[in-house]
Amino acid sequence: MTKHNFFIARLVAMIGFIFVAGCAPIATPTATIAPTATPTSVTLTDTSGRQVTINANPQRIISLSPSNTEMLFALDLGSRVVAVDQFSDYPASVKSLPNIGGSRGKFDFEKIVELKPDLILAVQHNTPPEAIKKLEELKLTVMTISVTNTTFETIAADILLVGKATGQNAQAQRITDAMKQKADALKIKIANAQTKPRVFWEVDASDATKPYTVAKGSFVNDLITLAGGVNVFENIGKPYPQVSAEQILAADPQVIILADGPFGVTPESVLKRAGWQNLSALKNNRVYPLDVNTGNMVSRPGPRVVDGLEAIAKMIQPELFK
Repeated sequence: MTKHNFFIARLVAMIGFIFVAGCAPIATPTATIAPTATPTSVTLTDTSGRQVTINANPQRIISLSPSNTEMLFALDLGSRVVAVDQFSDYPASVKSLPNIGGSRGKFDFEKIVELKPDLILAVQHNTPPEAIKKLEELKLTVMTISVTNTTFETIAADILLVGKATGQNAQAQRITDAMKQKADALKIKIANAQTKPRVFWEVDASDATKPYTVAKGSFVNDLITLAGGVNVFENIGKPYPQVSAEQILAADPQVIILADGPFGVTPESVLKRAGWQNLSALKNNRVYPLDVNTGNMVSRPGPRVVDGLEAIAKMIQPELFK
């Protein structure tokens, strides 16, 4: 796509002690048990199927994507992040961190080496394989997270994986538990919906006759369903397909969500497209452009996605939030 770069505790050592009460002391030798040593490294399987050995509790982390950056800060690891990609902008404090590039998949490897990271977080479906290979050749530790067919469940799994990699297992569990709790509350509310409107989600309409949308395999498709809508292109075949204007007109969506709103696409500009004025969504003024903040929440597979779900639910099922 031309404008969008699409688009996380379980290591517990337990020591048991057995006390025998009511027995007189026995003069026998006792053994001294040495304390369990803290592991110096952990080996994990990342989302690319690679076995990655990471220094326990890494202190210098580089993020190669905005969603990774958001996860790291949600995990209270902001003080350990030494650099981010050029698209990371949340939270605001990341803007003061060194920028190692990322446009068109190109990174400043010299700067990355200079920063001496002990962990680099990449994205399986977005970081070019050649970039990962180059980082490995430089003897740097790289772990990929996220998968091509991203869902709400895989986002939670990514947060738990990053928690394992960084020694933040408990915080990762708290985050995912909170996400699930909020999602479950929204599900209960959405269950009261009287209808499920047909939804068209526009990702990129640089060519308005063949815009990109979302389908099964994209977590946005999950959001539409969880928010009480029916994605008109859910079963088209791949996560981010390109469809024709004729297909959209035939589907007659009742709600249109413009994820390209931050790039200037408006309900007024959609109304000017040939034939679109006859769509139910246009007739009933149910075309919703996303702002930058909401757009980021629903386009980045990270911890804020559940907040994005609530925002989308208010568009698809507004009567439930009055």
